[in-house]
Amino acid sequence: MTVRCLYSNGESADAEVQVYSPDAADEAFQTLQTDPRGLVSFVPDSTGTWLVVVDDGMGHRVVHEVPVDGDGAPELSTEPSWSESLRFLGAAALAVLLVVWIRRNRGARA
Repeated sequence: MTVRCLYSNGESADAEVQVYSPDAADEAFQTLQTDPRGLVSFVPDSTGTWLVVVDDGMGHRVVHEVPVDGDGAPELSTEPSWSESLRFLGAAALAVLLVVWIRRNRGARA
């Protein structure tokens, strides 16, 4: 499994990543450091929900649960992430404001 750690501006994160197994959630299965592209990789050795904790040591910290199936593959969600949903919502709000502005300016010319 490979995880890419990025800041919201798309810059790669230089961060420590701790991976916790579902079999021993109180002790890190692995502690890793991202490479220059923000990537880390590990191989889950059991099924269940794995915990991935990313911490850049400067106040940015993310905890993510990764369900792993019987074949050792992550069960990836098909749901959009919050960032994707917020981008869509922001684009929709801008489109509505643009339409209102265009209609308002057309009415002023008539």
